Amino acid sequence: MGVLKDWLTRALTATLEDGQETFTKAVLERQALPTRKLLRMAREIREGEEILTPNSRSQMELRSLLGMSTGYAENQTSHSSRKVGKRNPVRDLVGSHEQST
Repeated sequence: MGVLKDWLTRALTATLEDGQETFTKAVLERQALPTRKLLRMAREIREGEEILTPNSRSQMELRSLLGMSTGYAENQTSHSSRKVGKRNPVRDLVGSHEQST
């Protein structure tokens, strides 16, 4: 968001300095960051996301080299073997019970 805000601020400043009331696509294009800087930012974003991703490629490669499991399904445990619609085990009331109102 900061990059976008800075870009729009530069475009607005350039527009006002030129005595215009609105900025155009041409002004936005002139105020855009250089392509090489945008590429560097995109690469840094991708690398940062890979670090934060639990099963990133580098982590999976490391686990593979160490002979550890790399599959997502292997790490999942079954919480219940019960089938859908089957009741949880509960004690049912037995005998006659008076309802108090």
